[in-house]
Amino acid sequence: MAIYAASGSTDSSAMSQGGPGGGMGMPGGGSSSAMVNALHGEYVVADGNGGYTTVLMQIGTVTEVSATSLTAKSDDGYTRTYTIDSDTAVGDNADLSSIATGDTVTVVASVSGDTATADTLTEGTAQAGAGGPGGGQQGVMPRRDVGTSDSGAN
Repeated sequence: MAIYAASGSTDSSAMSQGGPGGGMGMPGGGSSSAMVNALHGEYVVADGNGGYTTVLMQIGTVTEVSATSLTAKSDDGYTRTYTIDSDTAVGDNADLSSIATGDTVTVVASVSGDTATADTLTEGTAQAGAGGPGGGQQGVMPRRDVGTSDSGAN
């Protein structure tokens, strides 16, 4: 994932591989490892219908879980409760019942007002990459398309 802010610079070195500063898409020469090490954050994505959706990502320990909600607490103390609905995808084709209090999870949620609805729940840390906790390809998590009820395809 490449993230950088546009500046007024027309210097070609500022737009070298990875964005301003030349560092893997992070301003000032930082690296994308900042995203890999993120505990939680918020970003905005296009919803595919000409609008935008605020998305929240969190890696944390499950402190409470039910059929309709999950609360996670990150290592820095940030705690958030997420609504779970029929469109919430659980990683590795697992069932919500496989997630228990004390498990480490990665949550990706769509935010509307004060409500964050979990789009995906992945046990472990989805950023860990192949062979690490959470397994799978780095940064690739199951997801549902925003604005649809079909959780199977992207």
